[in-house]
Amino acid sequence: MVKRVGGIPYWANCERANGASVMILNGNLLDTEEFEVVIWKDEERNRVIGEIVQTFENAKSIQEYSSEEGLVHCERLTVLKDGILQLGPKWVFIPTSITQVVDYLIRNERLWQNAQISVTSELSSFASARWFGVSFPYAIKKVLESGFSRARFFCENKQDFSGEGVVAEMLVNLYQEEDQLIGVEVWQGTDLQDWVFYCHGYMNEKGTIWSHFDGAYITFTDEEKTRLFSENKKIKSGENHKQFRLDGQIPIKDIYEIASRFFPLDGLVDEYFSMSEL
Repeated sequence: MVKRVGGIPYWANCERANGASVMILNGNLLDTEEFEVVIWKDEERNRVIGEIVQTFENAKSIQEYSSEEGLVHCERLTVLKDGILQLGPKWVFIPTSITQVVDYLIRNERLWQNAQISVTSELSSFASARWFGVSFPYAIKKVLESGFSRARFFCENKQDFSGEGVVAEMLVNLYQEEDQLIGVEVWQGTDLQDWVFYCHGYMNEKGTIWSHFDGAYITFTDEEKTRLFSENKKIKSGENHKQFRLDGQIPIKDIYEIASRFFPLDGLVDEYFSMSEL
């Protein structure tokens, strides 16, 4: 049994009855002042490294329940609190990059039942500079209205955001499927990050109903990113980290809401941006 005396993300700084310092993985998630069961894992610099039993080896549980895309169907998850979910007998956590997306799905039972999400074995943090860029709803509407199959959105006046954050470019590709569905691919990224946010989906010709929508972040080299946004075409890249997937009949309002929560944009002013067809 250990007593908590403070904590940082991932770890709680605790103290045993004999006064020894104890670092407990994910221990800062419990409301009680004491942990009843701790799995001792290692000792380092005279400190005992342990893990609370609720999260012990939960990475194995995630692997057991995950699809080939690395996602877990939401029907298998029980919502506990504060970004904590239960998968089988283990606790798992929501990646910070999709916290807002998952919050929206949880509050919509129909979407939750048809969704799959990425979960992690440890409490994680995700932070970056403020991103300014064209919004997903604005981009899709402009592309559909203009009849373009490929469009790049960029800011001609980046200096207007100097000191406020970074400007993100967006690339939108549309293509026709054999069953009359329109495929949509959207990339968004900045020159300061080695990855881009990516969404993919299928919608009807009017764009009002979608039958599939997923989101990921993909690693790119600087050269690959330059080619992606300058040549306006899909290129082979690094690892694809799928974050969520929805299937079924999805109204456009839900697509817009989920995409707006996924793309890391802040303080959007669409009229600052112009569209170029390359």
